[in-house]
Amino acid sequence: MTAAKIVVEGATYALTHRCAFRKLLLTPLTPVVHDGMLYALGRALEQTNTRMHHGVFMPNHPHLAVTSTEPNLPVFKRRFYGEVGKFIKVALAEHGFEPPERVFAEGGGHQMRLVNEAAQLAYLHYQDVNTVSAGLVEEVEQYPGFSSDLGLMNGGVLVVRRPPFYFDRGQPDEIEIPFCAPPLLERRHGSSREVVYQLRRARTDKERALAKHRTRPVLGALAVTQQHPWNEPRSPRRFREGSTPSFMVARDEELRVRCCVETTDFRRRHTEARRARLRGEDAVFPYGTYAMRVQHGAPVDDVASTDGRVVNAPGSLERRGDACAREERRTLNRALRREAAAVNVEELEDSLADRLADSASETVDRRRASSVVLANAAVSGRDEAGTAPPSERSKLIVTRHSTATARRRRRETQRRRAEEPLESRAHVTSSEHPDPDPPPH
Repeated sequence: MTAAKIVVEGATYALTHRCAFRKLLLTPLTPVVHDGMLYALGRALEQTNTRMHHGVFMPNHPHLAVTSTEPNLPVFKRRFYGEVGKFIKVALAEHGFEPPERVFAEGGGHQMRLVNEAAQLAYLHYQDVNTVSAGLVEEVEQYPGFSSDLGLMNGGVLVVRRPPFYFDRGQPDEIEIPFCAPPLLERRHGSSREVVYQLRRARTDKERALAKHRTRPVLGALAVTQQHPWNEPRSPRRFREGSTPSFMVARDEELRVRCCVETTDFRRRHTEARRARLRGEDAVFPYGTYAMRVQHGAPVDDVASTDGRVVNAPGSLERRGDACAREERRTLNRALRREAAAVNVEELEDSLADRLADSASETVDRRRASSVVLANAAVSGRDEAGTAPPSERSKLIVTRHSTATARRRRRETQRRRAEEPLESRAHVTSSEHPDPDPPPH
C-alpha cells in the first residue's frame, strides 16, 4: 500500500504522469494532439477551481504547476488525466495508429508540493527548460508542442478551440485557460512581472550553457513531430534511490528537515487511525487526509490542528503582502542564475533525445503526414519551427482543424484521378505528393 498523500487547499503542486511503458504517446504529430490536451486541461481547471501557472507537454509525459484553491487535487488529476487518456486514444485512431489499452502508467502520477518560494522558482525554471535539457530543441520557443509562455503568468489567457472529435458538441466551442504566478512566489517577489523577468533570464542562461556543453546536435522540431507514438527510449529506465519525494524545499535545510519530520508524523498518525478504524474503533485522521475523508466519510482533525505546521497546513492564496527584502530577493535570483548556468554533463549525455537516437528509423512517414501537419500549422499561424508569432504569445488563440478534412480532400483527389483517361495520367506527377524517388533523366 502506497503512503497517504497530503491534500490541502492553497498549496502549489508540481504534477507529472509518464505514459505507459514510456511510450511517446503524447508526440505532437499534429497540433490537434496537444490542443485536445489543452482543452481537457481547461475543463479540469474550470470544474475544480484550480489555478494554472505553467505547463509543458513532453512526448511521453506532461508537466504542470498548479495551485489548489480547494482540497480537491485528486479530482483535478482524475479529470485531466482521464480525459487526456481517452482523447489520445481517439486521436491516435484518427491518425491511423493503433490506440493502446491505456495511455498513462498505473497509479495517479507524481504530485509534489513546492513549499517555499525558492523551490517554486527553481521548479518553474526546470519545467520551463525541460524541452531543451532533454535535447529536443535548442531553444524553448522552437518546441513544436505545448510549452506555455512565461509571460502568461502576468495574467495572460490561453484560448483553446474545441477539437473536432471526441469532445461532445454540447461542450463550449472555446475555453479560456487563465494563467497566474504562484501566490507565494508573487507575494515574496512583489509582482508577477519580477518573477517572469527572472525566469526569462534563467532560461537564456540555461540555453547558452547547454549549447556550449552539448556534444551532439539536438533532435530538432521536425524530428520531434516525426517520432512514432509507440516508440520509446532504448536505454533502461533510471530509478530514483529512496522514496519518491512528496514535497520540495530549496536552499533552506532547516525547513526541509522540519517538513520531513512533519510528513513522517502525518503518515504515522494516518496509519494508526486506519488500523484503529479497521478494528471498529473511533479514529480521527490528521488534517490533509483525502481518500478516507471523501470516500469513507472518516472524521478529520480541524484546520486549527495545523498551527505551527508547514506540509499539511493550508497555503495562503493572497498575492499581496509580506514581500521579502531586496537583498534576500537578490540572493534568491543569483542562486537561480547559478543553477541555470550549471550543466550536469552526465544527464546531458543521457537526455531523452540521446535515448531516442537508436530508434531513429521508427518515425512517422512525413510524405504521408506532412500535408496534414502543414495544413494544421497554416491554420494555427505557426511557423516551420512550430512557434507562435510574437504578437500572439501573451494571449494565444489555438485554432486547429481535424485531419478528417484532409482525408476527405485526398479521397476526392484520388477519385478525380481515377476518372481521368489513362493517357492523360501517364508520366504525370502530383504537385501535392511529388515522387520521392524520380527516375533519372
